[in-house]
Amino acid sequence: MRSSHDKLYATFTSQWEVEKQASIDRTKGADGKLDAGVRQRGVDGQLLRTSEIGAPLLSKKLVQRSHLLEALVEKLNKQQQKEQKEQTDAQLPPEKSQLTPPLTQSSLWELIIAATDEMYSIAEKLHQKLEAEVRKLLCIDANIEGKLMFAPLKDPVRVFEKALDYWDRFSDGVPATACVMDIIRCRFLCRALEPIAEVAKVLIHDDPPPWLVLVRAKNKFRELDSAHLRNILFNFHVLCCAKCGCLANSLLDPCQCANPRPTSHLFEIQVHHQQILELSDELHDHVYYEFFRSKNQKADDLDFMINKQMQFFAEIRSSPVLLSLLILILGQGDFKLPNSVYQLYEMAINVSITQFVEQRHHTLDDEAKKRLKRAVLRMAQKIGHRNHMAQKRAFEHLPPTDPDYGLWNEICATGVNGTSVLSFVKVIAQLELYQFTHLSFQEFLFWKEAIEKRQPLNFHAMVQDVWNYNALRIGVSNPTLNSALVPTHEPFVWRTIQQKHKVDLCYQLLRVNKDVKEISLVGCTYLGVDLGRSTHLVAIPRLNDQVECLLMRGNSLTFQSPLDSGLVDCKLKMLDLVASVSSGLEYIVEALRGNAHLQCLHLAANRVADAAIPASLFASNPSLLAMTLPIDSLGCQSQMKSSNHTQVGCHAPNSMSRRAPTLPPRLVLCDEIAVVVPWQHS
Repeated sequence: MRSSHDKLYATFTSQWEVEKQASIDRTKGADGKLDAGVRQRGVDGQLLRTSEIGAPLLSKKLVQRSHLLEALVEKLNKQQQKEQKEQTDAQLPPEKSQLTPPLTQSSLWELIIAATDEMYSIAEKLHQKLEAEVRKLLCIDANIEGKLMFAPLKDPVRVFEKALDYWDRFSDGVPATACVMDIIRCRFLCRALEPIAEVAKVLIHDDPPPWLVLVRAKNKFRELDSAHLRNILFNFHVLCCAKCGCLANSLLDPCQCANPRPTSHLFEIQVHHQQILELSDELHDHVYYEFFRSKNQKADDLDFMINKQMQFFAEIRSSPVLLSLLILILGQGDFKLPNSVYQLYEMAINVSITQFVEQRHHTLDDEAKKRLKRAVLRMAQKIGHRNHMAQKRAFEHLPPTDPDYGLWNEICATGVNGTSVLSFVKVIAQLELYQFTHLSFQEFLFWKEAIEKRQPLNFHAMVQDVWNYNALRIGVSNPTLNSALVPTHEPFVWRTIQQKHKVDLCYQLLRVNKDVKEISLVGCTYLGVDLGRSTHLVAIPRLNDQVECLLMRGNSLTFQSPLDSGLVDCKLKMLDLVASVSSGLEYIVEALRGNAHLQCLHLAANRVADAAIPASLFASNPSLLAMTLPIDSLGCQSQMKSSNHTQVGCHAPNSMSRRAPTLPPRLVLCDEIAVVVPWQHS
């Protein structure tokens, strides 16, 4: 599904036009909590209230539905009475559900109309007037090429069902149905990306009409969802009269119909590319959307989790050893799937040990079997850890003085021609040696012992030894690995990485080793671990949020679309990307905008097209002290380049300067590099 959407999107032009529009979310306050005021309102302009059960209905739609339901309930009641009479005649006890019905159709419908009546009474009057005004705004006044389609009002049962997801958002007595924003909804279909960008411009930037108040703009061209379905979704408060549905310019102005105070209604506009929407319908995207929406996770976290799972199963598919372990697990009838390579080995070894115990000691009680399984695993961990530390593949029989000698003798002494009662242990009979059937079993057991016993391991020493590469790949998939590493603040340095599996390992090591503050990845020709939108640069501060210094000189990074928010929230104080970015440097700049920790940014030997970038970054990043840029990027004259330490004014608007609104940042030209610093005042 993702690849289908990505392939289609790659064929479109003008992608930057839609991707540059940042998402806007005014449903939350400055403290990050949901704003209680961003909810549906009633006929008096106050937050929606639950109507009294049995009160006269204001909504014509609900009145009609109530009449239909009454006829249906009457028919069902007659059928139920007939069935009860037949049961009585046959002297059969009535079904339990008929004795104590938890909720009848009528009582459920009464709850629905009590929580939605005022909303629907407003929506019914507003619907046609709003459609006419939106059509005039987008299709006539702005003359945007596209097709506007208003849907019928959302079904009240569906509204009530959707509100169940919001029941715990607030505790002020306002029904959860007030959180549903799309009772009135419409689509604007475009055949190209440019009209989509024009719609966003009209609705956000071009002084929209006063009756249209923006609540949220969710740009899924820029921030992909789990299915990579791209569109822009807008939610607005529409100021209107609850009595006649006329649009109002202010909540304070009374309507001509003498209604004392206007109210507001939340509605939704979806802006789609027609080909993307057709593909979405063909792939049944909405089914997957509802599934992932039910997980109730943040979009970034969910996308990150899905990408990790997809990577994991792609790795299983490409490795015969991992695939055989998965088959072993599924062969036991346990369809719980592992979440990582580490968990895959753990589950497979547990299955093998369980088979041994059930075959050899089936007469034991359950508690004794558990003790025996733990003993076998503990012995295997001890042997695997000792063998890996000694960098050995094979090992000899345990000496008679070893506490586990008897158990080991039972397991391995019965082996003939390479067989053993434990599937992950191999007997080399002619040499009287033993080994694990695959080195990766030994590597997993090494990590399990180290983590459980909290045996300190030197992170940097392990990274430098090729013997540990595959072991580290297994270990880093366990989030508790950090407990087995010696805390260190030494810089993490890895140069000229050219193999994908080593780069992936590098990223994973940075994720688990939270003590590393400084990272240097120099001259690495492959820096593209696939973590959804968090590719390349953003992956590191996301995997390790303690990194303060990131040196990535001489790499080949290419950015073709905006990055997510990973760089805004990270704690980077210094970022060095000298001679590293082939294209898309503007995406990095936008992703860094608003970072409260960044002090020094090195972008020399890259192409920076916009001369206003230095000033705009100083304005948006309060901690930024200096930047280095190539002189060519600032449009300076060639004679300036030959003059060392020449101070000039940046070509940026004065209003963008952070420390002195009337002065631009100071520019120092030195040896083909421009050092940009803010003005200092005495």
